[in-house]
Amino acid sequence: MKKVLIGIFALGLISCGDSSTEETAEAGNACKPQTEIQFATIEDEVSYAIGFTNAEELKGFLKQPGFEKVIDLSESLKGYAAVLNKEQGIMTEEAATDIIRQYFPAQGQIDSSRVSPKEVSYSLGIQTAHMTIRGLESKGVWEKFKPANVVIGFEDALCEHAPQIPQQEIAMKVMEYMSRLTEIKGEQFLAENGKREEVKTTASGLQYEILEEGKGPNPTEKNTAVVNYKGMLIDSTVFDQNDPTKPFEFSLAGGVIMGWLEGVKLMNKGAKYRFYIPHNLAYGAQGTPGGPIPPYSTLIFDVELLDFK
Repeated sequence: MKKVLIGIFALGLISCGDSSTEETAEAGNACKPQTEIQFATIEDEVSYAIGFTNAEELKGFLKQPGFEKVIDLSESLKGYAAVLNKEQGIMTEEAATDIIRQYFPAQGQIDSSRVSPKEVSYSLGIQTAHMTIRGLESKGVWEKFKPANVVIGFEDALCEHAPQIPQQEIAMKVMEYMSRLTEIKGEQFLAENGKREEVKTTASGLQYEILEEGKGPNPTEKNTAVVNYKGMLIDSTVFDQNDPTKPFEFSLAGGVIMGWLEGVKLMNKGAKYRFYIPHNLAYGAQGTPGGPIPPYSTLIFDVELLDFK
């Protein structure tokens, strides 16, 4: 969820220069006694964790020298809660974005002649909430979450209430939940894909489809394969492919994911296959840390076996 706020601060909020004339930001005047939650489901917990994480990240950005005197966190809380609570007549996301751009016309600059710190603070809350909802909608899970818990999580972090989930578990709960969604979607995809006549499934769970037949013997673990390839997530996002003028070479004894080691040995020279690789034959629970492949991802590879030696 760290990317939730990046779009906000990409607008030029990173260095704010001299702001000594502004009032120091506070959240206290928006804080009330902590609202306790009875967590019944994992979605209840993750809802809270997402709100808490949003606020912690916002506070982290505002720790830059001088910046804490620009933004009033109490107003950010009001804007955030207004979106999650679906209040009538609230500022639109487009209007919030316009206010932020006016207040921060360029990195390192502030223009408070047209927009007040209070307005831009409220706008940041509006935009943060919309980005959070949109991110969860893209995962197809927003309807499972409790907006009230998201707001309480945000408020607890902003007001420095005691976390209602052990703080060291908060970020992990979000990551594990999203990873589990990826795993479930992959399993559902493979179950449906395996019903197609042109798709064959091996004992390991690897699925493959022959796009073009090849000729000759199959390579073995003693060979080095020479291939062109394209790797995709199940939503068709391309995460890797080689330059066709520079084929990729690898040993079939190891060094690549298990799905490749098994699949390429089924091919003949000149063949083109499409592999559907479950996460346990790919990058597993780790994915590619900091990279394009989320944990538990089912992967699709188009592979052309040019030669082996």
